[in-house]
Amino acid sequence: MSEIREFIGIDISKSTFNTYSSELGAMEFGNDEEGFIEFLSVIDEENCCVMEATGAYHHRLAVFLHEQGIMVSVSNALVIKRYGQMKF
Repeated sequence: MSEIREFIGIDISKSTFNTYSSELGAMEFGNDEEGFIEFLSVIDEENCCVMEATGAYHHRLAVFLHEQGIMVSVSNALVIKRYGQMKF
C-alpha cells in the first residue's frame, strides 16, 4: 500500500453520494454500480475515503471501494457529532 496522499469525505444518501476533497473539489455520483465506477475513475489508490455509517446506504460503496484496493474508513456518526461538540 502506498502513502495516503489525500482524504476524500463522502456523504451518502439513498440515491446519491457527494464527495469532497481539497484536490478534486465537490462532486456528486449515483449511489449505484454506475456511480461507483464513475467515482473510481477520478480517484486512485493513494486516496482514503472517509464516510459515516448510514445504515444500509454506505455499505455497498464501502465494500466496492475496499475490493478495488482503496482505503476506506467508516466512522460512527455519534462520534463525529460529539467531536464537533467538544470545547477546546
